[in-house]
Amino acid sequence: MSERNVVTWNALLSAYAQNGDGKGTLRSFKEMILSGYQPDSVSFLCILTACSHCRLVEEGLKYFNDMAGVYKLAPKREHYTAMVDALCRSGRFDEAEKLVGQMPFEPDEILWTSVLNSCRIHKNYALARKAAGQLFNMKPFLRKKWIIYKNTGFAIYCVVLKKVGIQKGSTT
Repeated sequence: MSERNVVTWNALLSAYAQNGDGKGTLRSFKEMILSGYQPDSVSFLCILTACSHCRLVEEGLKYFNDMAGVYKLAPKREHYTAMVDALCRSGRFDEAEKLVGQMPFEPDEILWTSVLNSCRIHKNYALARKAAGQLFNMKPFLRKKWIIYKNTGFAIYCVVLKKVGIQKGSTT
């Protein structure tokens, strides 16, 4: 490419991240920095997403901390969510819960859905119950329509919810 800028670098980072090439994402990020371009919040979201999906948790934690410490960028909700996702995918639930507690805003349904999915994979039913309860409090319609999810490909959540004792019509 003859002319590069932060947007073109972010497109490259995003392509690597979306295709599961964590090492390619990190390599391109380093090239971006060495080329003199300052990363923005989108750059870091690409990095954290790649780290989450490729189980590069330590790298993700480093870049998450570098956002504020080195690049003076305050992590947004989506950065926290990507980092919590990375920790949960790796079974590091205590660290994930600690990070959720440190967030400067309330967790949203995207974060709790991510936690719930990792709880299913790692069979962490105690945290699954908490995540499901949070989701039900945010989205009350889930209590009434949870069986529909089972019939539309979201059986993951129904199995977890049943295992943790949340039944149709439950308020927790």
